[in-house]
Amino acid sequence: MNLEWKHRRTNVRKILDTTANYLHYMEHARHQFLLHHGIDFAQLAASGVDLMLTRVEVDFKRPLRPGDRFAVTVALHPVSRLKVCFAQQVIRSDGQLMVSARNIGVALKQGRPFRFEPLQALLSSADERVAAEVRPQA
Repeated sequence: MNLEWKHRRTNVRKILDTTANYLHYMEHARHQFLLHHGIDFAQLAASGVDLMLTRVEVDFKRPLRPGDRFAVTVALHPVSRLKVCFAQQVIRSDGQLMVSARNIGVALKQGRPFRFEPLQALLSSADERVAAEVRPQA
């Protein structure tokens, strides 16, 4: 997903506030990634299936600054029978890695983890490594 950082999301030193902004854009990229692969996050929630993160590991490499253009990548990997990892990166338009993250998730139905077949099918699909740079049309 291609984005441009806006001034209102920076601290007084003109550096991206790392508290929640990176996480918000990675969440949006995950949702777009799932939708791109036919899994509608909103429809799932309406049907009683919740895809939840259970762990987030973020490595902040370099700060984004106002006006920086960047992409958020998403790759899906198995963790266990029930859990998956959304490996993500924030990459500045010049190719510089700014952030890398491992977001571990699980599907819940009535509050209990279960094996969500659409994600499992995505993991075992023809794509050797389910990965995409999610770039929706602006």
